[in-house]
Amino acid sequence: MQKAVKTTTQALAQQKADAERDRKRLIADQPAKDEIERLTNQTIAPAKATSVAVPDTRTSQQAYLDEIAPPSSLVGRPIKFDGKAGKWLFADTDEEIDPNTDFVALCDEILIGWIKFNGKGEQPDRMQGFFTTALSCRR
Repeated sequence: MQKAVKTTTQALAQQKADAERDRKRLIADQPAKDEIERLTNQTIAPAKATSVAVPDTRTSQQAYLDEIAPPSSLVGRPIKFDGKAGKWLFADTDEEIDPNTDFVALCDEILIGWIKFNGKGEQPDRMQGFFTTALSCRR
């Protein structure tokens, strides 16, 4: 006696019927939301999605520089040279810098690019980026 083989159409129809039957059974087995709220005296609200924190892979030096850096392309306070007075000044306050002050240069991070000055009262166009190297200033 040979067993009848189902066609693809028949198999798909059977799977669809089984899925529908299972879906109805699950709905019938679940208590109504209103009934749960009435019994527990609590409102049911969907859980809020939480985002996963990404680990900070920066070194402590990088984190510090990122924290103190102004919103510009420079790290730290900008300085300028007053050619008429022959003195170095902090650019933000025009405060004179003591000639005995030591500075540290970040030689492995060089800002390269160009600045196009657009005229008096207009912001300049900047095309700049950091070029990192394995060089060191120390010998």
